Amino acid sequence: MAVSPNFFQVYNIKYEGALKAGEKGLPPVVLGDKYRSLYKTGDTIRGMDGEDYRVTGFVDPGEYYIAPGESRDPYYLDDSMIVLAETDAKDVVSILKYFQAIYVTGSKKQAMQEICRYAEKNKILRLGINNFSYQMHAIKVDLNNILILYGGMALLFFAFCIVSMTGSILHFLLEFRKELAVHRMVGADEKSVILRTLMPLWTAYAAAAVILVAVCGFGAESVCAFIIMVCYMILLSFVPVRMLRKTTICQMRMAAYE
Repeated sequence: MAVSPNFFQVYNIKYEGALKAGEKGLPPVVLGDKYRSLYKTGDTIRGMDGEDYRVTGFVDPGEYYIAPGESRDPYYLDDSMIVLAETDAKDVVSILKYFQAIYVTGSKKQAMQEICRYAEKNKILRLGINNFSYQMHAIKVDLNNILILYGGMALLFFAFCIVSMTGSILHFLLEFRKELAVHRMVGADEKSVILRTLMPLWTAYAAAAVILVAVCGFGAESVCAFIIMVCYMILLSFVPVRMLRKTTICQMRMAAYE
């Protein structure tokens, strides 16, 4: 990748060595940490463009940069070959690539605007200045829209799940009132009946937890999902407990034949 001399300073990237323009001999190249075991400072390597370069340094492991104008995702430099952007005044494509690669601080914005006006006036290139602040604002707006969209969908699915699970437990209580009444009549205590009612509910939760870990792996997202699910299941468990404690055996028997 071709960069401007201030690339490492702009993105606060840590590296060993130097990447300076105007040095005699082969053009300098800084390699990613992946190549540290293959080359050493001073070695000569050949790039994908067929040019020979002299290794002058290595990027620290795990270093990355984010260019808002290119991608929202971090670009890791562990397997990169970083050279200085060069230009040929007679080659329009070379000039364009150079302008795309350089980074200019805000204090030099006026000079860049002059270059853009000069290039357009002489019908050389139509250039524009990519402002990081504007790009970051656009990214924030997009992320907010994505969060609203996916958050709304998640809340909608969560609401459906609440209605479904609550309906399932109520349906279970209505369908098995006769069976639960018989259990009470033959001596089963209240706790046993409540446990018998909650068992399918917590079994479904355990199965969902296993599937979640198998599909998504165990991470921060899974832990958050577990916590939310446990809180919901605890609240939902109060429904059958309250209903069973308020209903007598006779009421359960009578309701079973309605």
